[in-house]
Amino acid sequence: MYKKLLEQLRATGIPFAETAWKKAPRGDYGVIDIDGQADAMWADNRMKTQAIEGTVDLFTHGAGEAAAKNIQTALDACGVSWQLNSIQYESDTGLRHFEWIYRLESW
Repeated sequence: MYKKLLEQLRATGIPFAETAWKKAPRGDYGVIDIDGQADAMWADNRMKTQAIEGTVDLFTHGAGEAAAKNIQTALDACGVSWQLNSIQYESDTGLRHFEWIYRLESW
């Protein structure tokens, strides 16, 4: 499921990396990360299912609404649950930073 999510995000045309960019590209770019376990279902003293939580970050030099909508469309296309956690302006870089939290029901 994570691989499908990464493919959908890259299909938006926005460059995405799985770690912080050493040298960020010009224009919009994104980072996807897995933070850890969100939830789990246990039965018979064993984990039966595990949900994974992570973040998708978009950095843009403009207002970013179109790129943000493309990200949300990609998240919807994967069938993951998500929420827009924050929109920030980073004055030191001049970038607008969107952050989504997503949950996958399986890896």
